Amino acid sequence: MKSNISLSTNTKLKKPESWLWHLLGFMIPGLTLLGNILGGIWVSGGVITALFIFPLIENVIGVDKHKRDVRQNGRPFEIILMIHALLMIPIIISICY
Repeated sequence: MKSNISLSTNTKLKKPESWLWHLLGFMIPGLTLLGNILGGIWVSGGVITALFIFPLIENVIGVDKHKRDVRQNGRPFEIILMIHALLMIPIIISICY
């Protein structure tokens, strides 16, 4: 039995998304840690960035509609995840201090 579904092969795939953009995710833990060290109004820097500034930027930029090739190596993302987990330790210490 033949399928009536035709596969379009004329779609050009772009390169996989660069992992360097994901390094911007370190802004929130960095601002939180810096705000806890500086004190005062700066303590709210991480929260304001996470709840207001980043969503606003995300709405302005919009959704990426390009079809991208599947990434074969997830190692950079795993490293970013581990660094985020390790950053929680100094953040918790700075909150308790």
